[in-house]
Amino acid sequence: RVLYYRRPIWIRIKYLSMKLLLKNQYRELSAAKAQKILSLHNVGCPPAPLRLLPKKTGIRAIAMLSKSYAMEDIVGSDSSSKKEEIKPNGTAALCMKPESNSAPPNKILQSTFHALKYEHEKKPSLFGAGVLGLTEAFPSFCLFAEALKQNQSNLRSSPASTGSGSDDSQNSLYFASVDIKHCYDTINQKRLFKLMRSVIEEDVYLTKNNFILHSKDNSSSLRCRWKKSTFSPDQFSRFLANSNAFAEKYFHSILVDGIHCSMEKKETITGLLRDHIFGQVVVANGNYGPRYLLQKDGIPQVRVVFR
Repeated sequence: RVLYYRRPIWIRIKYLSMKLLLKNQYRELSAAKAQKILSLHNVGCPPAPLRLLPKKTGIRAIAMLSKSYAMEDIVGSDSSSKKEEIKPNGTAALCMKPESNSAPPNKILQSTFHALKYEHEKKPSLFGAGVLGLTEAFPSFCLFAEALKQNQSNLRSSPASTGSGSDDSQNSLYFASVDIKHCYDTINQKRLFKLMRSVIEEDVYLTKNNFILHSKDNSSSLRCRWKKSTFSPDQFSRFLANSNAFAEKYFHSILVDGIHCSMEKKETITGLLRDHIFGQVVVANGNYGPRYLLQKDGIPQVRVVFR
C-alpha cells in the first residue's frame, strides 16, 4: 500500500499524466489566452485549481470548483507573445494567487443548481432514472423489493405454479454493478448544453432563503439549518406550504424568514451554463509557474450543477 510518493517519483508521474491529459482531455492556454476566454464569459466563472490524484490505473484530474484562483493582470501589451519571465528564485513573474476574493465556481453556480433542482421537482421524468443521493436510492429499492415480493406471491397463488410443483425459492436473483469508463470525460459538451437549455423553462426563478432553529432534545443546544426554496414568481405563495412542511418535520423549532429573495433570469442561468461547460479554466502547478488549461471534452467531476 503506497501512502505517499517521493518527490522525484511524483514529479515524473505528474509529468507523464499531464502529457496524457493534454493529449485527450485538456488543451493548454497562455496566460493572455486564458484572460481573453474569461473576459468573453457572459456571466463569469473564475479559474479553479486542478488537483491530480493517483489511482491504480493512472491519475484522476479533479477540478476543485469549491475554490478559485485570482489571475493577476498581465503587464505590457507584448506579454501575450512572450514566455513568462522566471525570477531568480524559480517562481514565475505572472503567478496565480492561492486565494481569491471572488466567489468560487460552485458558489456562483448555486442559482443554476437551484433552478435545475426546481425543474427536477416539477418533472422528475426529464432526468431519467438518476437519483440525487442515497436518500432517493433507498425508497426506490424498497419499492422494487415490495414489487418483487408481490410478484412471487402472485406466482405461488397461481394454478399453474401449484400444479407444476415448482419451488420459487430456487429462483436466483442477480444484481449487476457497472461503471462507465471515463464517464464525465467523454460527455458531449454541445449535446449537454442543448439538453440543459431545453430543461430551463421559466423566464425568472426566485430563490427564498430561510433557516430553522431546532434542537434534538431539551438538553441539547440549538442548531441552525439553512433551507432554500426555488419557484417561479407566480408560485410565491409556495413558501407558506413549505413552512407547513417544515413545521411537520421539525418539532420545537423556530422557522425564520430570511427575507432575502434572489431572482435569476433565464438568460443569466443559460449564460452560466455556457461559461461553465465551454469556458471553465483550471490551473495546474507547473515547474515554472501556473499552467492554464481548458477542458476540450467532457465536464469536471467535482461540480455542483451536474450531480
